[in-house]
Amino acid sequence: TSNIYLTQQFTGSVYKPIDLKQRVVLAHKLTLGFIYSNGLSAVPLCNRFLGGTEEDLRGYRYKSVSPLRDRKPLGGRSAIYYTFETRLRISEVLGLVPFFDLGSVYLTEYPTWHGKWFKSTGLGFRFFTFMGPFRVDLAFPLNRRHGIDPHYKILASIGQMF
Repeated sequence: TSNIYLTQQFTGSVYKPIDLKQRVVLAHKLTLGFIYSNGLSAVPLCNRFLGGTEEDLRGYRYKSVSPLRDRKPLGGRSAIYYTFETRLRISEVLGLVPFFDLGSVYLTEYPTWHGKWFKSTGLGFRFFTFMGPFRVDLAFPLNRRHGIDPHYKILASIGQMF
C-alpha cells in the first residue's frame, strides 16, 4: 500500500457589526477538513485532525479532540469546527469576547454528522496594542471527559482568532 494522502481544509468567516461605530461585532467561523488516504495509518499523527487548540474547541486538552484508543487521541481524517464570538469593544484599548465553539473529528474521509459533538464556551479579554490585540481566553469544556480534559483552560496570544 502507498502512504500518499491529500489534505483539504476550507474555512469561511463572517463578521456582522451590530452598531454604526462597530463596537459590537458578531463573528462566525466554519472550518471543514478532509484527508483523502488509504486509511488512517497512511497519515502521520501530526498531520491528522486533532481538535482542542487556540483556534477550535478551546476548552479541551490540547489536540485531544478526536476518536480515542486507551484514552489517547488517534487523530482523524475529517473534522468540522464552528465558532461564534460576540466582540465587544469597551474602550479604545479594552474588549470582551464571549464565545461558543462546536465541533467534532472523525476517522472517515468525510464528516458523518453523527457521534459526539464537543462544545466549549468562555470569555475572552482583549487589550488592543499597536501590534494587534493581546488576547487572553478563559474556556470551559461543556462535554468534559473526566480524566482527560481540564475544568477550564487559559489561552494567551497576540492577534484575533479569525
